[in-house]
Amino acid sequence: EVIRNDLKYDLLTKIFYTRGHLPSWGWLPFPVVCYDGNGDRMEVFEGEGKKRMVNLADDCVLVLPWDRRSVGTKDFEFDKTNHRAHYFSPLGICYVSNGKHSVAAGVGHKRGYVEAVEHDVSVLFDHVYTDGRYWYSRHSGERLGLVHDFRIGVLFELARQKRQASLA
Repeated sequence: EVIRNDLKYDLLTKIFYTRGHLPSWGWLPFPVVCYDGNGDRMEVFEGEGKKRMVNLADDCVLVLPWDRRSVGTKDFEFDKTNHRAHYFSPLGICYVSNGKHSVAAGVGHKRGYVEAVEHDVSVLFDHVYTDGRYWYSRHSGERLGLVHDFRIGVLFELARQKRQASLA
């Protein structure tokens, strides 16, 4: 929980401490494609997945608005046509990919909910690992992409180890 909160509030406070536009993570913070032990391609986040309501006050919501002047000051209200979010279980984090400014206001004011598509990243545990800088294939050692923030890698590895311990 400490790592999730550190990540959440560090990203949120960047809007206060940074002048101009903030860097974006682009798409999802995990590899979207990897290969299994047979070399077969796996689409990690295929389909829509089930929906989950995420509490902006209590859940770990990662939101990176690009301009602090656009972050709203009024109450947050979920807009199904504008807000896009992805919840990653079992890590317990939600990444906002659209509607970032108003969701950031909701997180800052600790009010509101956003509907997110839930993705189970445990499908990656047997096929991917991280050194905190990059994602790698467990089977080939191939670099799969950049880790946007080392704390994402820490949460991923902790969840993977927790699952391994529960299977032992």
